[in-house]
Amino acid sequence: MNGIFEVVVHLSKFKNIDLFRQGLYCIRATLHSKKPEDKKSLPVGEGMPYYLLNEKNIHKRVSENKKIVYPSKISDSLRAFYSKTFRVQYVDQEVELEDACLFRFERTAASRGDTCYLALELLFAEYNSTDYAMRKEYPPQEDFENVSMKWYTVNRFNQGHGSGFYPATFDDSHFCLLDIMIHFMLIDYQFRQTTVTW
Repeated sequence: MNGIFEVVVHLSKFKNIDLFRQGLYCIRATLHSKKPEDKKSLPVGEGMPYYLLNEKNIHKRVSENKKIVYPSKISDSLRAFYSKTFRVQYVDQEVELEDACLFRFERTAASRGDTCYLALELLFAEYNSTDYAMRKEYPPQEDFENVSMKWYTVNRFNQGHGSGFYPATFDDSHFCLLDIMIHFMLIDYQFRQTTVTW
């Protein structure tokens, strides 16, 4: 017997405190039932992102904010949610993201503990002020590199519902602050037949 959860990951605001390089940044988020042994090698997410909550007005937001380069999106192959891509230029710069995504997350009755794990990756591509002044084309998102990653624990899944605020930070070379809200609720049960071998 598996529990089916609806999980909302809301990326509210990004603040650059002391990022090592200027350029283009975005956040990639995935949900997992456990942390991998090698935390630098991220497996495909177990939670399935399927709906952007700001989908109806996303193009309006992009056109109004010149710092936004690419809109938020969902990757079905990686089971990942990508925030808007934005350009960082100076210290203490703040970017209103207001990105949110619905995940469908399944937990088995045999799962130990009452937690799931949110993996956040900070993706980066080089794009300096000279490139901007010369109107150089933005690099495609496929060329972005993962420069930092953090894991966050979401607790109280055995209660069936909950919310939490997570002020996320990355490493010292990529010192920034990301305001995150996570909401989850048990919405259904699903019977999964397993094959027993003797």
